[in-house]
Amino acid sequence: MNPTFNSNTSGWTIQGTHVRSGRTTTHSIDGAGSLKIIASGRGDNKVNRIESANSGVRSFSTREDQLVVFDAKWYIGSQTLNTHGHKHEMARTHELAVPENLGSPGGLNSVARRLQAGAANLGPVMTDLVQTPQVPIVGEQVRIQVRAADSDG
Repeated sequence: MNPTFNSNTSGWTIQGTHVRSGRTTTHSIDGAGSLKIIASGRGDNKVNRIESANSGVRSFSTREDQLVVFDAKWYIGSQTLNTHGHKHEMARTHELAVPENLGSPGGLNSVARRLQAGAANLGPVMTDLVQTPQVPIVGEQVRIQVRAADSDG
């Protein structure tokens, strides 16, 4: 089993709606890496899951209390994380905390605030974006056109 994700995801099965998940070094919680879970739909105990083999780890005893520990951060999407053991033992639903400050949609962005504060350079402005073809097939060349203007020349 690989509980740290310091170098890879070996020992873990990532399938189905969770197939885009994997090891990340960006915003790792502890150590050199973390498992970033990306799910395009709900999970289950069939093909839509992330699981680890219990190899090399002692079996759980049904006669003792067990403590399962993990760290999780919410970034986007559902704040619900479901966990369970084999045959749905120790099933639990976890509600991940969502940060209070998620930005300001429709508000001033950092460029507008910089200009209000007296910064002289807005930077280039891109308009009239055109991509041909709009939906390319695999291997097809794509042409992108954009009008760029910079008030500083």
